[in-house]
Amino acid sequence: MVMIDWLEIIGFIASAIVAISLMMRNVFWLRVINLAGGLVFSIYGVLIQSAPVAVMNGFVVLIDLYYLLNSFNKDYFKILEVKADGYYLEKFLDFYHDDILKFMPEFTGKIPADAKVFFILSNMVPAGLLISRTHDDGKLWIEMDFTIPDYRDFKLGRFLYSHQAEVFDAVNHDRVFCQANTKTHQKYLKRMGFALQQDGIYVLELYNPIHRKKEDDLLV
Repeated sequence: MVMIDWLEIIGFIASAIVAISLMMRNVFWLRVINLAGGLVFSIYGVLIQSAPVAVMNGFVVLIDLYYLLNSFNKDYFKILEVKADGYYLEKFLDFYHDDILKFMPEFTGKIPADAKVFFILSNMVPAGLLISRTHDDGKLWIEMDFTIPDYRDFKLGRFLYSHQAEVFDAVNHDRVFCQANTKTHQKYLKRMGFALQQDGIYVLELYNPIHRKKEDDLLV
């Protein structure tokens, strides 16, 4: 009787974990928690000697694991440069307006015509937006570095700053600057390797494309 109670508890735990995973807005955490639920369910299936339950949930674990591992591949994301006055860009900014201001309240919503605008795509779906511009003093500034909520744990920022420094015109610039007035944004920039230069102003030493290529070759 005790054994049956323990089996039921394991089944309830597995069900609760899967239910929680379905409540996750962030795709990364959805897969992580769903993987945990599938693993517990698979163990539950073995304990109750139900092959369909064990095999099906084992398959779910493998699927989640595959996509999680693939999300850390530097080729998982692609970059698409778009025009600063593009219609889709305007709609994107309108849709995420409130979310953007939570992290970058200094963003005015206006994009200068000479700004460089890049969408970061995941399976051809916009996962983030980068806007940079060279100011009159010759310094390259990040006007916006925004990731939509679904992809905030996919290390999209590291993809940009570690492997795609060419979007910052690293041939002509060796540093990029960014203003950050919120603790969340400041914490993010520090994680990306930025250093505080003065109040609210952060700077990142860019990789030279040649040096980066040598570094990437060592990782192959």
